[in-house]
Amino acid sequence: AGLYFWSGVQKLNFTFSHETLPILLEPFQNLFPSIQLPFVFIGITIALTEIFIGCGLLFRKARNMSVVLAIATHTAILTVLIAKNYNQIVWIWNIFLIAAVVTVFWKNDVSIKQIIAFADEKKRKIYAAKIITSASVLLPILSFFGLWDAYLSGALYSGNTAVGVVRISDDLFEKLPPKVRESIFQTKIGGEKFLPFLEWSLAETGVPAFPAQRVFKKIAAEICQIADDKSGVELIVKERPAILDGSYQLTRTNCELIEK
Repeated sequence: AGLYFWSGVQKLNFTFSHETLPILLEPFQNLFPSIQLPFVFIGITIALTEIFIGCGLLFRKARNMSVVLAIATHTAILTVLIAKNYNQIVWIWNIFLIAAVVTVFWKNDVSIKQIIAFADEKKRKIYAAKIITSASVLLPILSFFGLWDAYLSGALYSGNTAVGVVRISDDLFEKLPPKVRESIFQTKIGGEKFLPFLEWSLAETGVPAFPAQRVFKKIAAEICQIADDKSGVELIVKERPAILDGSYQLTRTNCELIEK
């Protein structure tokens, strides 16, 4: 329930409706090029639906309706991802969540009070479960202050995450494996080469790169180690965009600072 709730909250931002959602719905927009999809309306609807699912699962009267909405949501997500042939590992995740939400919540009459008050002889396990559950529900609040990881807070495909790339020098480009070179893009003006962590991670592992500064720096440090001309290598991070207007800051870090 906490995952659904925070996933919806994370999507209530400018970038999700104006950038992330148009990319995800591109196959359907191409089917009807003369019709401009109302992305802002769709984005807000998706976010509020997920919030409702998260809250509804906690209350018996709204529980079955929330399960149906959850199934419909995952089915829509699967349709979009399959249409784009994108991020196949997440297909399994969505199928699993459908099975999980039906198994746990469908026609389940257990109340919140019963869950909170539940106890048995193995008190340590019960306390541990309650602590883990409480942390999962409450800690995502800290993600909005940069104190908790975005992907532990339901922010996948929310547009509410940092994005990292590494500027690649020409000599380093020649040293990289073919699989990595395929993910590199070159600017039309200036001809600079950049390795985006998101596309690289999807190509190598089938999942998005974990959007955290410490992860970006660790990857960039490994790249710096194989570069002869370290001055031509630079980590560039697009910080999490502002919620209301999508504005963002860029941070640039050279190899000397990365390797310290």
